[in-house]
Amino acid sequence: MRLGPSILCVVALCYALPRAASAQWTCSLPATSEWLREGSPPSDDFAEIDRSRIHIVTHYLDTARTMLSARSIVPLDRAQLSRFLGGVPASPAKGLQPYLVRAVFPVSNPVLGVRVQGSALTVLAGGLGCASFVKHPIIVYLEREPVDVFVIASADM
Repeated sequence: MRLGPSILCVVALCYALPRAASAQWTCSLPATSEWLREGSPPSDDFAEIDRSRIHIVTHYLDTARTMLSARSIVPLDRAQLSRFLGGVPASPAKGLQPYLVRAVFPVSNPVLGVRVQGSALTVLAGGLGCASFVKHPIIVYLEREPVDVFVIASADM
């Protein structure tokens, strides 16, 4: 009987599998960004912004990031809106102004949520997986410019 090589293979697998499993569930990529601004807005009473009023910037990302280097939110004119989206989407409602807003994507295709709480805007991005957090501006149609912007990103494996 030649059990020696078989036992050796089983022992090697038992030694390697826990390390492979633990490496699979560990994410060491950066999970920070200077754009993140967590905290509590002044009120627990909030209104969720409808998804039709939220757009991900798809063109000229570097230009959009530069525009947000000093401010968390910037009003956009029609030409800028068209440039960042590759065309102007129909306005979701009359009286709404498009704003370029800071967001941090924890994964490449996060679930986005935006809510208004008094004079504050909170941008939430979450997802599953392991990726570096990336500054990725979004466009949100709002009635008025908020005073504060809170940016939260979260990823889980």
